[in-house]
Amino acid sequence: MSRPVYALAASCKNPKAIEKIYNIKDRPAEKPICICISNVEQLVAAKPPFSPLLWEFMRDVYPGGISCIVAKGEWLSKLGVGPAYDRVGTKDSIMIRVPDHTVTR
Repeated sequence: MSRPVYALAASCKNPKAIEKIYNIKDRPAEKPICICISNVEQLVAAKPPFSPLLWEFMRDVYPGGISCIVAKGEWLSKLGVGPAYDRVGTKDSIMIRVPDHTVTR
């Protein structure tokens, strides 16, 4: 029997909203928050320096329950991550997901 999973979401452009998630969930500061996007084409437009193998993998598994941890970089600002850059992911990496659910996408 599967259990429901509950999540909170906030704009990756709003550091205060991300702080609220940490506070509401009593989430440890060392547990990074991921970014959910609507589709792989959003990433294509941001032009991250991903390998051809990673692009192929993402196109094969998204949308779905897989997350990819990738290096952070300037491409995140093209994706829309603004002042909250330091509050998503770790100092060097970010987990990206394209959920297989209409509401979260």
